[in-house]
Amino acid sequence: MSDTFEQDRLLKGGRISRTHNLAPGESKAYSLFTPALPIPADTPHDEYCLGAVVDPGKKVAESNEGNNTACHTISIIHQEPKRRAANITTPISSLASTFHSH
Repeated sequence: MSDTFEQDRLLKGGRISRTHNLAPGESKAYSLFTPALPIPADTPHDEYCLGAVVDPGKKVAESNEGNNTACHTISIIHQEPKRRAANITTPISSLASTFHSH
């Protein structure tokens, strides 16, 4: 963890709640990486822990309560936009030597 670690800090739009009823012995796999979980464009450069918690209220009796969390560290790095030159102008005096009068 870094010196600036903040527990339970959510990014904008950072909480997704999905409820699925499971039968005894049934399981459901989730991915932390999904198009439904975009990172806001104005998120500051830093390292973040992307986490997920299943059954946070421990309302479902389970044989293994130790597999209800996942955490993955991600780095947010903003890339500079590609720049293109447009409407370049040159003073006529700098072109004078290339013109010859006849």
